[in-house]
Amino acid sequence: DAARAAIVDELRGHVWEALRCPHANHVLQKCVVVMRAPWSQFIVDELQAKGTGAATQVARHRYGCRILERLLENCPHEQVESLTADLLADIVTLAQHPWGNYVMQHLIEHCSHEHRHIAARTLAEHVHVLGADPHASTVVGKALSRASPKDQAALAYAIVKVPGLLSEMMKCRPGSIAAKLVVQVLDD
Repeated sequence: DAARAAIVDELRGHVWEALRCPHANHVLQKCVVVMRAPWSQFIVDELQAKGTGAATQVARHRYGCRILERLLENCPHEQVESLTADLLADIVTLAQHPWGNYVMQHLIEHCSHEHRHIAARTLAEHVHVLGADPHASTVVGKALSRASPKDQAALAYAIVKVPGLLSEMMKCRPGSIAAKLVVQVLDD
């Protein structure tokens, strides 16, 4: 534990700098992956210290998004609750973002059932905008495969209710994967 404490002490106060660096972000990722969740709390704390919207800002960053992905994968839901809430508040924009969509896919895969329900419901409400977007369709596909059966069905029905959306989704690879999931969900 002395070695972990030394690492944390060295990195504390440098999270924002590290998550923007093409090399240092890998060190933060490794800390999250190999250390127990309490040792990663300094990262969560530094992100939260910037206030509302900080997680969204990190999700949009080419390297920072990776830190959020590792936190969502490896930390208990309670530890990343405020980050998750921040991300869910901006799910529509993040789903369409080149880097943010990866964070939202991780959120849907690793979050609590309650947060997964909120994500699926929000995606269904905005599917007319998100369905044909190549980035967002990957997030829609993740919800179609990971949400509860009830939420999967609601999202699939929302997609088929929009005239021409399913055929538009099929025109790009990520959208075609989501479109196949719509067919599968509605067939079950």
